[in-house]
Amino acid sequence: MRASVSNNSGQPQPLVIAWNYFPGWKGRFKHSDKPLTILPQPGTGLIRVEAIPPGHSEICVWFGNTPLRRTCKTISATAWLLWFVAWIGLAAMAYRNARKTASGESA
Repeated sequence: MRASVSNNSGQPQPLVIAWNYFPGWKGRFKHSDKPLTILPQPGTGLIRVEAIPPGHSEICVWFGNTPLRRTCKTISATAWLLWFVAWIGLAAMAYRNARKTASGESA
């Protein structure tokens, strides 16, 4: 998500985004590598971006991975791959057995 925000006060202000906060939200200012501090808004659980500087700013906020989420995705992908390989193996065994049975009956 990208947003253009204007802070008309003379000091840094927080910005609350009406999306639920979960670990993994990251952000930065659009034209720099300066990261944004993103925390849950107390009482609501929405995303709170800390310290938007005075003036006009463009920010980018995205939902990234955490180490736990990355590990779970890897485990899930591995399980799907093993399931797929097992079904291919079972299908190959069934095919071989069917051919063996068919050739035994015709002899």
